[in-house]
Amino acid sequence: MEESEFTLNADRVAIAGVDESVRPEQLSGLSRKYPFVEWSVLHSGKTKPLAGFPSIEWIRDLVEESKRFQTETGSPMKLSVHLCELSVKGLIREEEFYPYFEPILEFLPHFQRMQLNAIFEHLTAYWNSLPEKLRKLPCSPQIIIQYNGKDENKAIYKMLCKEGFDTVFLHDRSNGQGVEREWLPPEGTYCGYAGGLKPETLEESLSAIARVTNGHPIYLDLQSGVRENGLFSLARAEQVLKIAQRWIKQ
Repeated sequence: MEESEFTLNADRVAIAGVDESVRPEQLSGLSRKYPFVEWSVLHSGKTKPLAGFPSIEWIRDLVEESKRFQTETGSPMKLSVHLCELSVKGLIREEEFYPYFEPILEFLPHFQRMQLNAIFEHLTAYWNSLPEKLRKLPCSPQIIIQYNGKDENKAIYKMLCKEGFDTVFLHDRSNGQGVEREWLPPEGTYCGYAGGLKPETLEESLSAIARVTNGHPIYLDLQSGVRENGLFSLARAEQVLKIAQRWIKQ
């Protein structure tokens, strides 16, 4: 890492889109080597096992592996779940969509964080009921709201903070497409940065994020940068972690 007058105060690298091309045991192996990694599971209510949306059976195996990991190390694996598409509608709207959300419910207590990947401008009629829905969950994960340039997403973030939820803001104006935009100033006491992070340009990206955040507590998030030929790449994930470990506060 080059010497810089700016400080990157990142505590984790969240890698999203793990799929069934890898086994949970392989992920726990990297968690042992790089304790700052967080594995983010996408759940849409429909299974796409080799396209970033693993089956409930695979998720169950991951949870069991995290339990073994905790027995051996004293701490569970860092895990988060991203509720997408029909699954997030099942949480927020329920009605006919609830069956798409229900399968993940029993596993939620094993995920420390939960990202709501919703287009909130389409869900204005359901905003006021969201706090009640979240309080009914069997756990209280940290809630992540992705900021994609929409005012509605920022409004939801502020509303959940006001309601007392542990809520963080993820800067990702690329809408999960892995395209780097101008890095925005930090939001709140802790927030995330995503968009175009990949092994080939990670050093430069982290240097640029450090310049904008300069000591503010953040985390890093990526998905497309660790995929190869459409599949999750364990090798690319380790490349990212190997580079990032020189920057991460541990």
